[in-house]
Amino acid sequence: MPPATPVADALGHAVIVGAALYKLPQVFQIHRARSAAGVNLPSSISDLVNYICAFAYSYGSNHPFSAYGETLFQGLGTLSVTLQILYYERQRSLRELLHPLVATVAVTVASCHAKTILGARVGTRFLNLLKSFTVIFSFVGRVPQLWSNYQSQAVGELSLSTSALNALGSIVRIFTVYQQLAGDVLMTLTQVLSLGINATLVGQILYYGQHGRRRPSESTVAAVQVKARGPSPSRVPGSE
Repeated sequence: MPPATPVADALGHAVIVGAALYKLPQVFQIHRARSAAGVNLPSSISDLVNYICAFAYSYGSNHPFSAYGETLFQGLGTLSVTLQILYYERQRSLRELLHPLVATVAVTVASCHAKTILGARVGTRFLNLLKSFTVIFSFVGRVPQLWSNYQSQAVGELSLSTSALNALGSIVRIFTVYQQLAGDVLMTLTQVLSLGINATLVGQILYYGQHGRRRPSESTVAAVQVKARGPSPSRVPGSE
């Protein structure tokens, strides 16, 4: 593994600081609205699994923390949003939310210590498999959110600043992965996909807006067409 350049190391820590803050606008927006409308639960769960796999892979591979530390805070932020969705939209009690919280912590700790639990050889293969899953989850996991936005022509409580910061973080991380981890293929591919998806989300938020762009109903379209044609000619008595 090549030594990190000062620029890459500094940018890596900047990404971590940004990751510690980037989910806060989304969390606060949901809390203020007392609603997680427009925030897709399957996408949120998929993102959470993605961050757990990414963090466990880098932690177990002894990567420098500046090369992957943002996944810890991204995971914590996504876990918070997931619990908010369950609380506000699925009407789960605070006691019921303890089950997914404890399960998430247990799975994360076990995955991080896969080499100790499974042995070095099997553990390494397991971690590589986890990282391969992140490439899949980075794409498939966001499709429901993008499709939901398209169908409703609205983005609900999705935060523009959160998506924009995530896209910016992916750009920086592509550079730091190349510098610090010799262009780790799996990590680079994950960040490229993340950049494309978050850029698309930013575009949807800017285009649709929070309240959305509603497609005109069939009756509205028919009324516009009639108006465009103008009034029908009046019939002259005795012309028949």
